[in-house]
Amino acid sequence: MRLLSTLFAFCSLMVISHNACAHSASSLPIVKPVMACSQLVDQALPGVEAKVSLTSAKVITSGNQTFCQVKAVLSPEIGVEVALPQQQWTQRILQVGCGGLCGSINLSLSNANGCVPAIRGEFVVAATNMGHAGSMMDASWALTPQKRIDFAYRANHLTAQLTKALTRAYYGQPQKYAYLMGCSDGGREALMEAQRYPDDFNGISAGAPAAYFTVQNSFYHGWNVVANQRADGSAILLKNRLALLHQIVLAHCPTASGVNDGVLANPFACHFSKN
Repeated sequence: MRLLSTLFAFCSLMVISHNACAHSASSLPIVKPVMACSQLVDQALPGVEAKVSLTSAKVITSGNQTFCQVKAVLSPEIGVEVALPQQQWTQRILQVGCGGLCGSINLSLSNANGCVPAIRGEFVVAATNMGHAGSMMDASWALTPQKRIDFAYRANHLTAQLTKALTRAYYGQPQKYAYLMGCSDGGREALMEAQRYPDDFNGISAGAPAAYFTVQNSFYHGWNVVANQRADGSAILLKNRLALLHQIVLAHCPTASGVNDGVLANPFACHFSKN
């Protein structure tokens, strides 16, 4: 519970780096596309260190904004989606990480609250499935060495290259700034990018990074299972009791933030009786 509460608090509070939001629209002029969205599938995309298969490029609407949504596969099985603003691109790219063990593509900006340019649709936004398809808790893909490499670091690096190439083609110029944000496994992805490919992005936000992956998924999660078992092997705490436990903890522990928002910001400030 302590680990989960801490991760939830960090992920909820994480925002894009200050520099990404500080550049106003007036200091970064709007640039319009130089071609139709559908033409992107026929463009040469230099600078991508993998075979690129563009599967579609179509205009979509989100809120009151329209975007050119591009779907692609980078060899062997890295799925990528990129959304390029049609009305008000202010020369920035934002790549978003995924959670769990990934396996799907999510372009939502759930951790960008307070970053007006991002919420307003001024960024090219990109995301990847990290090299495999499946549920976020499915690890069957890890039996394939190449997919482990893609998940570890390759998918995000190649996605950054593809996004920049699409941006150059669509707007006729490169971005001024590129950013990466992620939480949980997305935080691990962000740290990996910073370590291996520091020139991919101008700014990186790594929230609640699952950095010690082997330890976390063996000793940490394994101990959670063992500690929740009676002598006969039956579970002590079941899923349908977690909500009750959460409410009891919130009632007896300081939230640290001073706001009764249902989040235990600092689990270490909560002291339990051993009786």
